Amino acid sequence: MGCSCDGGGCASRLSDAMDGEEARAALLSHARKTGYLVHERYGPVIDLQAVEQMVEDPDVVRFPVALAFDATPLEGEELAYPLPVEGDPLNGYTMYIHPALEGEPDRVVAVVLYALVVVNYGEVADGAVAEAFGAACLGLDEERYYNNICSIADAVRR
Repeated sequence: MGCSCDGGGCASRLSDAMDGEEARAALLSHARKTGYLVHERYGPVIDLQAVEQMVEDPDVVRFPVALAFDATPLEGEELAYPLPVEGDPLNGYTMYIHPALEGEPDRVVAVVLYALVVVNYGEVADGAVAEAFGAACLGLDEERYYNNICSIADAVRR
């Protein structure tokens, strides 16, 4: 049976169903809801042990993530960044964390949460999505979480 859409066809009708602003709002909403789930399931205090459990939870993270203190693959001023194992997300990810943060579990938690959105949302993830997710996980408002990330970045740069 053929498509019964008229005018611009099915694809244009689907793209009209959700414009860029609506898609952005849905993405931010999903990131916050997932963060609230983390806070509920692993909180109220999210520590490094909770993060290590959370990165194996398929309700929270799309693919398993192993943590590694290694700045080699980090670019510029990145504090943490996930890369797919052997280039394939189906193999899971390694979250590379700046070694200057080793021994500072609260800071590690903050930067890992910030970078995890890349695993869940890929290229559409940006700072706002990272802040929405991380803040919700930690039970903070987004501005406070953002300021925390900035202070960590400033400390690592020194």
